[in-house]
Amino acid sequence: MKCPKCGKNISSKVSCCKHCGTRFVRKSDKLAKKMTMDGRIAMACGGLLMFIGLVVFLNGGRLWAAIIFALGVLLTFIGKKMR
Repeated sequence: MKCPKCGKNISSKVSCCKHCGTRFVRKSDKLAKKMTMDGRIAMACGGLLMFIGLVVFLNGGRLWAAIIFALGVLLTFIGKKMR
């Protein structure tokens, strides 16, 4: 692979040129970022699930409310770890 700035040969595994220091983003990095769920989305979904669990609990569905609420807490926790 050639550096887009200085034109010297560099490894395709590096993120910057060792000759001129130019940083560049590979197409695979952009694709991986698009395919990864954002932590804020996971936290929002977890919060929504916790709210739904609370509504179900208030309407008498204690078992389902506990399950939904637990999934919401888990998703919120995962979202916080992703940030």
